[in-house]
Amino acid sequence: MSLLLILLNSLLLVSPAFAAELVTMYHIHPYTASADPSNMNLGDLAGDLFFDIAELIMLLPCSTQEDAKGLPAFVACNNKEIWGDTSVISQLVVEVTGGYGSYVACNICTADGNSPLHPDHTCQPGDYVCDCDGGRECTDPRVGRTIPGGPGGRYHETLCRDPDYRKRPHQFFCAIAVAVNRLRGYWYTTLGIGKDKTWRVLETIKTISKQCHQQSFLSDIEARGDCFEDECPRGDPCYVECFIQTTLGSEALDSPNSQGGMSKEELVEAWARPFQECPDIRRGYAMELANAMSHMLQLL
Repeated sequence: MSLLLILLNSLLLVSPAFAAELVTMYHIHPYTASADPSNMNLGDLAGDLFFDIAELIMLLPCSTQEDAKGLPAFVACNNKEIWGDTSVISQLVVEVTGGYGSYVACNICTADGNSPLHPDHTCQPGDYVCDCDGGRECTDPRVGRTIPGGPGGRYHETLCRDPDYRKRPHQFFCAIAVAVNRLRGYWYTTLGIGKDKTWRVLETIKTISKQCHQQSFLSDIEARGDCFEDECPRGDPCYVECFIQTTLGSEALDSPNSQGGMSKEELVEAWARPFQECPDIRRGYAMELANAMSHMLQLL
């Protein structure tokens, strides 16, 4: 082999555009959804932690229909992925090749057969639908990746600094900006057209119920804050404000530069702990299925 060919082969092996990367990703989704993450959004640990925190923060503007008026389309007051009774969180090891493309938002198609973000984009009710270029079909098979919050993660910070958005109920933009700046996680898109070409799941480490995860995570936060009260149940605006104060600091609803609350390391540790404490629901389901089949065989 010539020296030139040897050099070219070496470049191909180390080039980021060709090298495979193993990424541990997390995905909040309905238990009934396929274990195959095709046409879905995932995050690294800090990225999915941010998603979880942001969805809780968004309960502030979603608390009343009046407050929810005029909110941007991405503010999902009824996200079927996370607010269903059977939502779960899966921990996956994904092999990514070919580098990264643009992140694409993927959501569950509405009962009317439309994308939640682009009503003119038709889809099969209940399936996942991804919106590229204003609601068009996606053509780039690469795994999408982004830091939440737009280019550089500054979208929410810009809105926070806008006087019109610093008034209720839009103060939540400031808290989300604090979370973006503190966590700096990644979100990913794994399109079906890229499966086994630019990405593949090597292992599903664990799948736990969202309820078990939430109980562990929120209990950890509540133990740190002195503003949580019995008459202020989880999900109420007063609870959300206390959650923000405890995790992101007392100034988080007024400034994107809030420095108080918990560190990134503390938040990550609290969010990851449930994967050690909560049972793998796949094993429980498999055991139930095996018992049911055994019972049916006995009846034959």
